[in-house]
Amino acid sequence: MKLREALRTKVLPVIGIVVFVLLIGLLTEFFTDYSARLFDPETLNEYRWIWLYLHHFFQMVLAIITILILGGGLKNYGFTLKSKDLYIRPALIVGVMFGIIMTLVDHLPAILFGSKITGYALNSTNVIGWLSFE
Repeated sequence: MKLREALRTKVLPVIGIVVFVLLIGLLTEFFTDYSARLFDPETLNEYRWIWLYLHHFFQMVLAIITILILGGGLKNYGFTLKSKDLYIRPALIVGVMFGIIMTLVDHLPAILFGSKITGYALNSTNVIGWLSFE
């Protein structure tokens, strides 16, 4: 097979995937922005992690819908509670570790130099919200 033929046969699936990913991204943004209207804009500005929770929720919902459309069911993609090896404890440990690590990565300069973390108030609601999101 010549290079030209290989490129011609491989371009359409790549374009299809790019369009699909962009569509999922646009739908996620639309649903997130629409549902964010349920909150007071001042609240969303003070607690930015709420918007991120909404965003990731809609990403997850669209991913599950995509899996169902592609067929095979959720079990083929690892979504099952019947398995004996659910790895709940390791998942929680890794999740907490990632929350702490990402908080440090995001705010290490402010922590090292004792400067204020800008963008939101450093209170228990924001700390718990950001740690649980991360």
